[in-house]
Order: sequence, then C-alpha cells, then structure tokens
Amino acid sequence: MKNNTPTVSRRKFLLQILAAAGTLPNLAFADIQPKNKLVNAHLSENKGHAKVVFYLKNNPNYQIFTLTDPNRLVIDFYQTILTTPITTIPTAGAFVRRLRYASHHPGAIRVVLDLAGPANPISSVMLPGSGSDYYRFIVDVNHPDSISENSKPILKNDEKLRNVIVAIDPGHGGKDPGATGKYGTHEKNIVLSMGEELSDLMKDDKGINTFLTRDRDVFIPLGERVQIAHQQKADLFISIHADASIDRNIAGSSVYILSPHGASSVMARKLAERENSADLVGGINLSSKDPLLASVLLDLTQSATINSSGKLATHLLESISRTEKIFSPRVERAGFAVLKSPDTPSVLVETAFISNPAEEHKLCTPRFQSNIVHAIRAGIHEYFHHNAPNGTFIAAFSQDYKQLQEF
Repeated sequence: MKNNTPTVSRRKFLLQILAAAGTLPNLAFADIQPKNKLVNAHLSENKGHAKVVFYLKNNPNYQIFTLTDPNRLVIDFYQTILTTPITTIPTAGAFVRRLRYASHHPGAIRVVLDLAGPANPISSVMLPGSGSDYYRFIVDVNHPDSISENSKPILKNDEKLRNVIVAIDPGHGGKDPGATGKYGTHEKNIVLSMGEELSDLMKDDKGINTFLTRDRDVFIPLGERVQIAHQQKADLFISIHADASIDRNIAGSSVYILSPHGASSVMARKLAERENSADLVGGINLSSKDPLLASVLLDLTQSATINSSGKLATHLLESISRTEKIFSPRVERAGFAVLKSPDTPSVLVETAFISNPAEEHKLCTPRFQSNIVHAIRAGIHEYFHHNAPNGTFIAAFSQDYKQLQEF
C-alpha cells in the first residue's frame, strides 16, 4: 500500500494553526510527537491460527478492536511512526486476506487486517531479549473453523466445568453522587455507564459471566457490595471510579488494591478515606458487628488473595496505559473497604480525575469510556489466561485460551 502521508513538519504546522484557533483539542497536537517506531511486522498461519508480530522500538501504546460487515481487525498504534514499509506480510492468506496500514492522523498508525470471518484476538507484549532487540506486539487471531472435535480438551465423564464470574462494581450511587466535576458531572453516573458497557461487552466472552453490583442509580453500602460478590461466588471484583483531587491539574488513571498495612502514598490514603466515607452518607456505621465484615477484617492478611489482586491490577494498569494517560505507573495500595474480601481478588480502577476540567469532559465522551472499558476487559482476559481457577472452562483450555471461544 502506497503511503502518501504528508510530512510531519507540514502537519505539525497546520495543527499549530488550528490548535491556536481553538479548532482542535490539545490531544491532537500532542499525538504528533512520536515516541515509538514500528520497524516491521510478520504474519504466519498454521493449522487454522494466524499470528501477527509487530516489532517496535519501545513498549507500544495501542488499541485493538474488531469490526464486522466485512470482518476486520483494527490496531491503532499511538505516538508511533513507521520507519520503513512493512515488507514481510503476505498479500493474502487462508484467514487474513489482506493487511493494510496508513497514518490515519499525525503520529499514529492504523493497521487493518481483512479477515475471512469473525475473530477473537488475544494480544500480548514481549520485552526485548530472547533473540530480539525490539518490543514484540503479538496478536493471535483464531480462525472460526479451526476448532475440531480432536482439538478440544479431554474431559473426564464426571468433570463439570463452570464459567468464571466477574463482579463489576460501579462506585457510589443514589444519595451518594461520589465526586462532582467543575461542570456538575457526577461520578456515580459516569461509572455506571462504564460498568454497564463493560458488562454488555463481556457477554460474548465465552467462559466468563459478569454481573453488576448496581444497575441503576441506587445507594449500596460498601460492605453490601462485598457481600453481593460473595453471594454470586465472584472470582474477581472490579470497582470502577473517577478520582478527585484538590489540585485540578492532576490527571490520569490509577489502579488500586487493598493494603492491610497502610497506604502506598498520601494520595492513596486520602482517596481511601474519601471512598470509605460513602457509607457515612447512607448512615451506615462501618464499625458495626456485621458478620461478613468481621470475618473480612480477620482475614486481611491473607497474602494469597492480595497477591492475586496485585497480578490482576498489574494486567489492568498495563492494558489501560496502552491507550490512556496513567497518573501512577505502579499499582497503588490503600485500605479501601470495598476491596476487603477474604478470598476474591479485588481491584479499584480510578479511570480519570473528574476534578480536572479537561478529564471531566473526557469522562463524558463515548470514546474515552469505550477505551477504558476495552482496556479493563483486555486486562481481565490477560489475568485469567494465566490465573484461571481450577474447574473452569478457561482453566481447561489453558493450553490454548483462544479455543474456548469456539468450544
């Protein structure tokens, strides 16, 4: 495919003029500052599976999604330039019919794979080493007709497999609006919208069931949210929020897990105090002798659960960082009441700072909400790919996670 993209310097000049006139957001201007280089790519197909490997100078910032009518796989590499034309991609294959690429806006590369049918791509990133000086972004694409009876896992006659269960917890609700932005946006409404979208998105993920702790504007005490997850026998608990700070310039996403030994930072401690005060809005006393909370408090030191929460949080943070700005590059820890489950890996995702006017606007946009939702879903997939509970379909397909989608 011939690349007729104008030079970066000319585009930069035009964008400077438009940005000065207020026609373009600052993000468009920032995108023209490339931080990465796509060096080459390689496609291989074997026994009904296609694999595309992209070689990059640095860790990729990307978004991946599928389209239908016709079936396509789209990968956007942000803040990335192409150094040379991709030469090792065949023009046609059994499943990947064609690969196209172009700079669809300055500082970004869009790669489109035309597919023979629907697909459930699984992506991963390999660090430099093991014979390569580049970061390798790997996309496994499953051929829809590749799963035969012989390729399914061998199960015992009495072995009953189950789906993993993910609890999605939109924070706040009802009389508790959560944080409120400068322009009147309530946290409770934004996170409910994202929670519902995440639940809808994952309905098609075989091997995974989801449920919402709240599906409407209603107040639910923190301890009751934990109890709901236990009653539903959740394997994961994902609480979705929008951060707030006195400093309105602070921006970015963060991921938190429970800390039984104090917060990892001053901001983490203050955030936990604010989130934990939600029960006070509803007149709930956290010090009451609730049997569940009592047992939770006794089991806070269960290192296995906290360790699993850390693994989940790491996958989520890495996934979100590929498309959105990160406030804290590490997994933060604090004593969040909503994360005090004795046996369920639990994380709290602060999607953005609603106290930042620019991020408040971004939180209200479908594009940002979709980016966060897809990133959370990808992080959940990565976690289960390596940490699926025994007795689940995902664990049974652990040798080839992609096959589960066709089981």
